[in-house]
Amino acid sequence: MIEGKPIAFASRTLSQSERTYAQTEKELLAVVFGLQKFHHYTYGRKVTVVTDHKPLVAICSKPLHRAPRRLQALLLKTQTYDYDMMRMSGTQIPISDALSRAPTKDKKAQSLEEVCNLSLIDVPDHRLNEIRGATQKDETLKCLMDTISNG
Repeated sequence: MIEGKPIAFASRTLSQSERTYAQTEKELLAVVFGLQKFHHYTYGRKVTVVTDHKPLVAICSKPLHRAPRRLQALLLKTQTYDYDMMRMSGTQIPISDALSRAPTKDKKAQSLEEVCNLSLIDVPDHRLNEIRGATQKDETLKCLMDTISNG
């Protein structure tokens, strides 16, 4: 979310076996799906996962070995991401379950471009200056810039 507004949405249908999962397992499966689907944006960054499912917040804050076995497998898939779990009332996130009300029957994997509706993100001037400075100091990037500029 940027300024309290979501920047992208994604959904998928559950497999036959996933439909038998308990609600907490389905919620965690959705977190795993979201982190992996938007890997280009979530990996290597601090991410806040917002959920209206209170038990999920408690389970994700416990050590891995204390979670139920099926949840352990899903939690292992989240270990490569740096995320915090935050609970928010379902009334505060009205779009939270909207995509689940009209699932897509298409089994074809969608590309990120087909799924995302991204807003232009303004980068503050001080951040751009930091990036410029770090780029000028990095030997690999200096070589790349030279190759791009001079061929």
